[in-house]
Amino acid sequence: MLGEQFEHIQRTGAIGYVLAQQFFKACNALGTLAAVLFAVSAVAGEAMRGTLELWLSRPLSRRRILLERWLQGALAVALPVFASTATIPWLAARVHEELELVPLLWCAAHQTIFLLVIYGLAVLMVSGFPYFSPKNTDLRKRFPIWTFVFGIFLITLFVEAPQLMFFTSFLLYTLSGPL
Repeated sequence: MLGEQFEHIQRTGAIGYVLAQQFFKACNALGTLAAVLFAVSAVAGEAMRGTLELWLSRPLSRRRILLERWLQGALAVALPVFASTATIPWLAARVHEELELVPLLWCAAHQTIFLLVIYGLAVLMVSGFPYFSPKNTDLRKRFPIWTFVFGIFLITLFVEAPQLMFFTSFLLYTLSGPL
């Protein structure tokens, strides 16, 4: 197993090793953990410390407070990714390898977008926004015919493009609470 990994690094060079270590191990594993922990402490930490009531007593909207907390955490998640990525060419030069900074920064940008999505979803999970519940829908009352046609259309779309439709429906549901 270790021999196969060593042969793979010899074939791809230092870039394969760097990408695996930086973006898979460090950013995906540790970055996702950090994003979730920052999100939990951004909202639930305020409630545990007892300072959430103080924030809510000020004439600021709940969305503004949450947006400020999200921006602070987003900076805390994104900055280490770019800072550690910027050091890679310098460190590679120490072992006589040459890596360009621009492709690595593109990788860091994509990784940061992924981590910000994880962070945003975690903030929404602990924020306490009210979401739509289909439990209160009364199916015995009359509905216009367009709702039936629209329902058939949605079922057809789910059958034809399930990945796109599930992603879209979950994204719309996630955004329905804060908006």
